[in-house]
Amino acid sequence: MFRSIRVRLTAWYTAVLAVVLIVMAFGMYRLVDRVLERRIDFALFETSTTILNTAGPRPDRLIETIRRYRAPDRRLLLMTRDGRVIAESEPAQFREFVDSRVFEVSPSDSAVLAVVRRVR
Repeated sequence: MFRSIRVRLTAWYTAVLAVVLIVMAFGMYRLVDRVLERRIDFALFETSTTILNTAGPRPDRLIETIRRYRAPDRRLLLMTRDGRVIAESEPAQFREFVDSRVFEVSPSDSAVLAVVRRVR
């Protein structure tokens, strides 16, 4: 079946290229996984440090601080070891952080860039 040198070389090149691509894809996956994990860990550490510094040593103030916390991309939960929720923050609506005129313009409209520039 593989009597021709051309067919054998093509099969070898294809196999080597496939292995190289698979190894590179796995390496990129691991790299992105590590970077994202570090970013998430840092964001969680930064948020928890901010909350603890704001609340101070009093537990009742910690609960109130968590309830008042607003962020567009996360929600805080203070839980006991058995999983009971003591306090939780409400997720802020994205519209609170963006000028309302952005939502009135269609994405294909050229006025979007002007509205976004004015908001900044």
